[in-house]
Amino acid sequence: ERDYPHLMSPVARPRRVHPTKVRLIEAVLQMRKTQPYEAITVENVLELSGVSRGSLYHHFNDFYDLIEAAELVRFTKYVDVSMQRIIDMASGAKTREDLVSGIQQITRETQSPAMAQVRMDRIAALARAQGNPRFQKALATEQERLTEALAEVVADAQVKGWFDRAIDPRAVAVFIQAYTLGRVIDEISHAEMDPEAWNALIDRVIELAFVNPNLPQ
Repeated sequence: ERDYPHLMSPVARPRRVHPTKVRLIEAVLQMRKTQPYEAITVENVLELSGVSRGSLYHHFNDFYDLIEAAELVRFTKYVDVSMQRIIDMASGAKTREDLVSGIQQITRETQSPAMAQVRMDRIAALARAQGNPRFQKALATEQERLTEALAEVVADAQVKGWFDRAIDPRAVAVFIQAYTLGRVIDEISHAEMDPEAWNALIDRVIELAFVNPNLPQ
């Protein structure tokens, strides 16, 4: 049984953050529940957090630095939850069928209509990183953790003979994330597809393209 300790370490060791920074970030996240980042102002944040303007600029380079920090927190929480779910599933898999069943369950969780806002938020974060080296670097670190976690699970399954060894693990990891984010394409349409039809297609693609049916369990 694998417990993937090296993948767990970023999640298990929370970073220490100054209390004032936490208050500012939490104020932004609180307002973000009801309005887009573009509508959030310095005055709103200072009023809600009770922090002075001087303290804000002591802890952040500028107001956009604060906004990016808050968005990174949202993104990181998603990555942490996703990694934990993936690691739990992979650690508990004893057979190829266990792995396939676990992947199918995660598919239904990640592709659920209830996760639509999370998918949109991830895309918004990625779009914000475009042309913004500072935020792109921070976001890339979190994104890489998730990609590595997925790739590690695939590589381990290949060693066990459960996944096709001819397929690059990182390519699989990126592909899985790509179809998750791609769900947004249909969600903004006026005529959405049947969610179960989408899940069934993903199940079929994984079974045909990745899972190795020729080796014993």
